[in-house]
Amino acid sequence: TPIGQNDPASTERRDISPGPLPPGAPDAGTIPPVSYPSNDLFSGYRRGLAYLLEQMGRQHPRYHEALQYQQRLNESLARTKRFGDTETRRAERSEIVSYLNELTLTVLNRSFNELWQ
Repeated sequence: TPIGQNDPASTERRDISPGPLPPGAPDAGTIPPVSYPSNDLFSGYRRGLAYLLEQMGRQHPRYHEALQYQQRLNESLARTKRFGDTETRRAERSEIVSYLNELTLTVLNRSFNELWQ
């Protein structure tokens, strides 16, 4: 038989919930969102991207490209906040910011760096 077919382990459902919360622990609906200081470099990136997207507008032909860069940058920033910064993450952010600089120069006649610094 093919792998996984008629194998009880492959169809068995397992409860992977963490169980009840300890007394006094906030439930997921009451945990406040993470906020970053306004002078934080990452906040600057986010403000620059928000400004770029606002200036472009949804109808701009390269708007979806900007959204992809935003997604990539947000993922990189989240990993950095969660697991710490590494040379690889810094290089990844530098690459994304380089693409954002090119896009912003083309669209707004300014560099991305000028938007957030």
